Amino acid sequence: MDRFKHITFIKDVRDDSAESSALALDMAVAIAAGNDGQKKTLLIEADLNKSVLASCLELSEGTQSRPFAAANVLLKQITLNQAVTPFKGVDIILGNPYKDNLSAIPAGYFNIFKDDFALLCGNYKRVVVAAGDFPDKAGAMLYAKDAGQALVITAPDTFAVTKAYEFILSLPKAVKAWLFVAGTKNENEAARTFISLKRAVQENSGRTLYFAASAAENAGGTVKEMAQKLAENMGLLEDSGSLSALPF
Repeated sequence: MDRFKHITFIKDVRDDSAESSALALDMAVAIAAGNDGQKKTLLIEADLNKSVLASCLELSEGTQSRPFAAANVLLKQITLNQAVTPFKGVDIILGNPYKDNLSAIPAGYFNIFKDDFALLCGNYKRVVVAAGDFPDKAGAMLYAKDAGQALVITAPDTFAVTKAYEFILSLPKAVKAWLFVAGTKNENEAARTFISLKRAVQENSGRTLYFAASAAENAGGTVKEMAQKLAENMGLLEDSGSLSALPF
Protein backbone atom coordinates (compact mmCIF):
# COMPACT_ATOMS: atom_id res chain seq x y z
CA MET A 1 0.00 0.00 0.00
CA ASP A 2 1.29 3.45 -0.84
CA ARG A 3 2.10 5.66 2.11
CA PHE A 4 -0.53 8.30 2.90
CA LYS A 5 1.12 11.53 3.94
CA HIS A 6 -2.09 12.80 5.53
CA ILE A 7 -2.20 9.96 8.07
CA THR A 8 -0.81 10.65 11.55
CA PHE A 9 -0.13 7.55 13.61
CA ILE A 10 -0.14 8.09 17.39
CA LYS A 11 1.66 5.43 19.43
CA ASP A 12 1.74 5.48 23.24
CA VAL A 13 4.53 3.27 24.55
CA ARG A 14 3.35 3.58 28.14
CA ASP A 15 1.17 0.92 29.76
CA ASP A 16 -1.98 3.04 30.03
CA SER A 17 -3.19 4.44 26.71
CA ALA A 18 -6.34 6.09 28.10
CA GLU A 19 -4.75 9.54 28.28
CA SER A 20 -3.33 9.27 24.77
CA SER A 21 -6.73 8.25 23.38
CA ALA A 22 -8.28 11.39 24.86
CA LEU A 23 -5.38 13.38 23.43
CA ALA A 24 -5.90 11.83 19.98
CA LEU A 25 -9.60 12.67 20.12
CA ASP A 26 -8.97 16.30 21.04
CA MET A 27 -6.27 16.55 18.36
CA ALA A 28 -8.73 15.33 15.72
CA VAL A 29 -11.36 17.81 16.91
CA ALA A 30 -8.77 20.62 16.83
CA ILE A 31 -7.74 19.64 13.30
CA ALA A 32 -11.35 19.62 12.13
CA ALA A 33 -12.00 23.02 13.71
CA GLY A 34 -8.74 24.42 12.34
CA ASN A 35 -9.82 23.47 8.86
CA ASP A 36 -13.13 25.32 9.36
CA GLY A 37 -15.02 22.10 8.80
CA GLN A 38 -14.37 22.33 5.07
CA LYS A 39 -12.00 19.37 5.00
CA LYS A 40 -12.97 16.03 6.51
CA THR A 41 -11.07 14.55 9.43
CA LEU A 42 -11.11 10.84 10.33
CA LEU A 43 -10.08 9.32 13.66
CA ILE A 44 -9.75 5.55 13.91
CA GLU A 45 -9.00 3.47 16.98
CA ALA A 46 -6.55 0.69 16.16
CA ASP A 47 -7.02 -1.36 19.32
CA LEU A 48 -9.58 -4.07 18.52
CA ASN A 49 -9.56 -5.59 22.00
CA LYS A 50 -11.26 -2.60 23.60
CA SER A 51 -12.27 1.01 23.04
CA VAL A 52 -10.95 3.80 25.21
CA LEU A 53 -12.48 6.32 22.81
CA ALA A 54 -15.94 4.98 23.61
CA SER A 55 -15.41 6.09 27.21
CA CYS A 56 -14.18 9.49 26.01
CA LEU A 57 -17.41 9.84 24.02
CA GLU A 58 -19.41 8.57 27.00
CA LEU A 59 -20.70 5.61 25.01
CA SER A 60 -21.56 2.45 26.88
CA GLU A 61 -23.45 -0.80 26.59
CA GLY A 62 -26.55 1.03 27.76
CA THR A 63 -26.44 3.56 24.93
CA GLN A 64 -29.84 3.58 23.25
CA SER A 65 -28.38 3.93 19.78
CA ARG A 66 -25.44 1.55 19.93
CA PRO A 67 -22.73 2.85 17.56
CA PHE A 68 -21.04 0.38 15.29
CA ALA A 69 -17.29 -0.11 15.33
CA ALA A 70 -14.35 -1.72 13.56
CA ALA A 71 -15.08 -4.95 15.41
CA ASN A 72 -18.50 -5.13 13.74
CA VAL A 73 -16.82 -4.77 10.35
CA LEU A 74 -14.49 -7.67 11.09
CA LEU A 75 -17.45 -9.75 12.24
CA LYS A 76 -19.00 -9.14 8.80
CA GLN A 77 -21.98 -7.32 10.35
CA ILE A 78 -21.52 -3.96 8.58
CA THR A 79 -19.27 -2.21 6.08
CA LEU A 80 -16.45 0.09 7.13
CA ASN A 81 -18.39 3.15 5.96
CA GLN A 82 -21.26 2.17 8.27
CA ALA A 83 -18.89 2.05 11.25
CA VAL A 84 -18.38 5.82 11.22
CA THR A 85 -19.63 7.74 14.28
CA PRO A 86 -19.76 11.56 13.77
CA PHE A 87 -18.53 13.68 16.69
CA LYS A 88 -17.76 17.42 16.71
CA GLY A 89 -16.87 17.56 13.04
CA VAL A 90 -14.80 14.37 13.16
CA ASP A 91 -15.71 10.97 11.72
CA ILE A 92 -14.69 8.33 14.29
CA ILE A 93 -14.31 4.58 13.93
CA LEU A 94 -14.21 2.97 17.34
CA GLY A 95 -12.24 -0.19 18.04
CA ASN A 96 -14.30 -2.66 20.07
CA PRO A 97 -16.54 -0.81 22.58
CA TYR A 98 -18.50 -3.90 23.57
CA LYS A 99 -15.58 -6.33 23.68
CA ASP A 100 -16.95 -8.63 21.01
CA ASN A 101 -14.88 -11.78 20.67
CA LEU A 102 -12.58 -11.47 17.65
CA SER A 103 -10.28 -14.38 18.44
CA ALA A 104 -11.75 -16.67 15.79
CA ILE A 105 -11.56 -14.19 12.91
CA PRO A 106 -9.16 -15.37 10.17
CA ALA A 107 -6.08 -13.20 9.68
CA GLY A 108 -7.14 -12.57 6.08
CA TYR A 109 -10.11 -10.54 7.31
CA PHE A 110 -7.72 -8.04 8.89
CA ASN A 111 -5.86 -7.65 5.60
CA ILE A 112 -9.16 -6.92 3.83
CA PHE A 113 -10.02 -4.40 6.54
CA LYS A 114 -6.66 -2.71 6.02
CA ASP A 115 -7.31 -2.41 2.28
CA ASP A 116 -10.79 -0.98 2.88
CA PHE A 117 -9.32 1.47 5.37
CA ALA A 118 -6.80 2.63 2.76
CA LEU A 119 -9.63 3.40 0.37
CA LEU A 120 -11.61 5.21 3.05
CA CYS A 121 -8.62 7.42 3.91
CA GLY A 122 -8.74 8.86 0.41
CA ASN A 123 -11.95 10.68 1.34
CA TYR A 124 -10.30 12.68 4.14
CA LYS A 125 -7.95 15.64 4.40
CA ARG A 126 -6.48 14.39 7.67
CA VAL A 127 -6.51 10.96 9.28
CA VAL A 128 -5.48 10.27 12.88
CA VAL A 129 -4.83 6.70 14.02
CA ALA A 130 -5.01 6.25 17.80
CA ALA A 131 -2.86 3.22 18.55
CA GLY A 132 -1.98 2.41 22.13
CA ASP A 133 -0.34 -0.92 22.95
CA PHE A 134 -2.47 -2.74 20.41
CA PRO A 135 -2.13 -6.53 19.99
CA ASP A 136 -0.47 -8.10 16.97
CA LYS A 137 -3.80 -8.89 15.35
CA ALA A 138 -4.91 -5.29 15.32
CA GLY A 139 -1.48 -4.27 14.13
CA ALA A 140 -2.03 -6.50 11.10
CA MET A 141 -4.60 -4.08 9.71
CA LEU A 142 -3.01 -0.74 10.51
CA TYR A 143 0.71 -0.23 10.07
CA ALA A 144 2.64 2.81 11.17
CA LYS A 145 4.65 2.52 7.96
CA ASP A 146 1.57 3.60 5.99
CA ALA A 147 1.50 6.96 7.76
CA GLY A 148 3.15 10.21 6.77
CA GLN A 149 4.19 10.86 10.33
CA ALA A 150 4.10 9.21 13.74
CA LEU A 151 3.73 10.80 17.16
CA VAL A 152 5.36 8.69 19.86
CA ILE A 153 4.26 9.34 23.43
CA THR A 154 6.73 8.36 26.13
CA ALA A 155 7.52 8.99 29.78
CA PRO A 156 10.99 9.97 31.03
CA ASP A 157 11.65 6.61 32.73
CA THR A 158 14.20 4.21 31.22
CA PHE A 159 11.68 1.48 30.37
CA ALA A 160 9.39 3.81 28.40
CA VAL A 161 12.29 5.53 26.63
CA THR A 162 13.67 2.14 25.57
CA LYS A 163 10.30 1.13 24.13
CA ALA A 164 10.05 4.48 22.33
CA TYR A 165 13.53 4.01 20.89
CA GLU A 166 12.72 0.52 19.61
CA PHE A 167 9.46 1.68 18.04
CA ILE A 168 11.01 4.71 16.33
CA LEU A 169 13.76 2.56 14.84
CA SER A 170 11.11 0.20 13.46
CA LEU A 171 9.59 3.01 11.38
CA PRO A 172 10.60 3.48 7.74
CA LYS A 173 12.79 6.57 7.39
CA ALA A 174 10.17 8.21 5.18
CA VAL A 175 7.84 8.41 8.21
CA LYS A 176 8.51 11.63 10.12
CA ALA A 177 8.89 10.76 13.82
CA TRP A 178 7.77 13.15 16.56
CA LEU A 179 8.16 12.78 20.33
CA PHE A 180 5.80 13.91 23.08
CA VAL A 181 7.23 13.58 26.59
CA ALA A 182 4.40 12.91 29.05
CA GLY A 183 4.50 12.25 32.77
CA THR A 184 6.73 15.17 33.73
CA LYS A 185 6.19 18.69 35.02
CA ASN A 186 9.86 19.56 34.67
CA GLU A 187 10.87 21.06 31.32
CA ASN A 188 14.54 20.23 31.90
CA GLU A 189 13.70 16.58 32.42
CA ALA A 190 11.59 16.59 29.26
CA ALA A 191 14.42 18.24 27.33
CA ARG A 192 16.98 15.70 28.59
CA THR A 193 14.66 12.84 27.65
CA PHE A 194 14.20 14.15 24.13
CA ILE A 195 17.86 15.02 23.54
CA SER A 196 19.15 11.63 24.71
CA LEU A 197 16.60 9.79 22.60
CA LYS A 198 17.22 12.00 19.57
CA ARG A 199 20.97 11.34 19.77
CA ALA A 200 20.48 7.59 20.12
CA VAL A 201 18.11 7.50 17.17
CA GLN A 202 20.46 9.63 15.04
CA GLU A 203 23.53 7.57 15.87
CA ASN A 204 21.92 4.20 15.25
CA SER A 205 19.62 4.90 12.30
CA GLY A 206 20.65 8.25 10.83
CA ARG A 207 17.09 9.53 11.09
CA THR A 208 15.94 12.76 12.73
CA LEU A 209 13.56 12.78 15.68
CA TYR A 210 11.41 15.91 16.07
CA PHE A 211 10.15 17.44 19.30
CA ALA A 212 6.36 17.80 19.39
CA ALA A 213 5.82 19.02 22.97
CA SER A 214 6.02 17.94 26.59
CA ALA A 215 3.54 17.78 29.43
CA ALA A 216 5.76 20.23 31.31
CA GLU A 217 4.82 22.98 28.85
CA ASN A 218 1.18 22.59 29.82
CA ALA A 219 1.44 21.97 33.57
CA GLY A 220 -1.99 22.59 35.05
CA GLY A 221 -3.55 22.88 31.60
CA THR A 222 -6.14 20.67 29.95
CA VAL A 223 -5.80 17.78 27.50
CA LYS A 224 -7.66 19.92 24.99
CA GLU A 225 -5.06 22.70 25.25
CA MET A 226 -2.20 20.25 24.81
CA ALA A 227 -3.95 18.64 21.84
CA GLN A 228 -4.25 22.05 20.19
CA LYS A 229 -0.57 22.73 20.76
CA LEU A 230 0.45 19.37 19.31
CA ALA A 231 -1.73 19.85 16.24
CA GLU A 232 -0.16 23.27 15.66
CA ASN A 233 3.43 22.15 16.28
CA MET A 234 3.09 19.18 13.94
CA GLY A 235 1.61 21.29 11.16
CA LEU A 236 -1.72 19.46 11.16
CA LEU A 237 -3.87 22.58 10.91
CA GLU A 238 -4.70 23.99 7.50
CA ASP A 239 -2.95 27.32 7.99
CA SER A 240 -0.19 26.35 10.38
CA GLY A 241 3.39 25.44 9.69
CA SER A 242 5.65 23.12 11.65
CA LEU A 243 7.13 24.62 14.80
CA SER A 244 9.70 21.90 15.23
CA ALA A 245 12.66 24.23 15.87
CA LEU A 246 14.04 23.50 19.32
CA PRO A 247 15.28 25.86 22.02
CA PHE A 248 17.85 23.23 23.07
